[in-house]
Amino acid sequence: MFEDGAEQSSTPSVKFSRIRKRLQEAGADVVEAGDIDNAFLAEGDYDKEFCKMSGDDISSEEEEESDDDDAHQTSGAKRTRELSDTDESDTDEAETRTPPKKWKRRKNAPKVKCALCELATSSLVKAMDSVMEKLAGKAGDRHITDMQLQIFERRVKPLRLEGRDIPNINEKIIRLHYRNHCVNVIRSVAEDIHTVELAERTLRRSGLCSKDDDDEKRLHSQAVNDLHKLSRTKLDLLKFFNTLEKARKEEELNGTQNN
Repeated sequence: MFEDGAEQSSTPSVKFSRIRKRLQEAGADVVEAGDIDNAFLAEGDYDKEFCKMSGDDISSEEEEESDDDDAHQTSGAKRTRELSDTDESDTDEAETRTPPKKWKRRKNAPKVKCALCELATSSLVKAMDSVMEKLAGKAGDRHITDMQLQIFERRVKPLRLEGRDIPNINEKIIRLHYRNHCVNVIRSVAEDIHTVELAERTLRRSGLCSKDDDDEKRLHSQAVNDLHKLSRTKLDLLKFFNTLEKARKEEELNGTQNN
């Protein structure tokens, strides 16, 4: 039924006769051309609404294109949303699968050996030790290290010319050996004396006295007690250092007399 009506409405002559008949039934004695045109346009809108109500798939090309565009947009947005969800799920799974690396120290890692410790009983290292014993408390560590390095290079040079395998020694290795691996009593006492003197100077500059409300200076009893303890400690260290210095001088005199 609807298909026959759609075919008749598509023919202009049939449509014109139907419009004219409708105007006559409405009571119009004279049908003018303008009335026919208006009715013709209204008939086009009526056919469109009629097709929508009847369920016939008679729609314009623009409506079909707009529907296709909307379908493509919705499908594209859905596809991108699915891809983003899959990417996020993949990254979450990868994070859960791969645990963080734990850095462990190798048990069988080669340890760095001290060349001076390996040569501790040699005449070369004994000569370097004698320099430390003679100059400890009299010269700085840098000066003593330079002299020890000169002794080492002077005695090792002919051995290297002969093709022997001699380890390379620098100032850092010498300083590390005599500070951490070798103990010298006079040097240790001298360092303690310098540390106590530094503490005394710091205490004198910072907290021996302060001003009260009347703008008068007053001594701090605790600071005075601390300074007294530091002074006594320094005197004890100096006495011990003098004892060691006397013993060192006697050894030097005995060595010169024997030679």
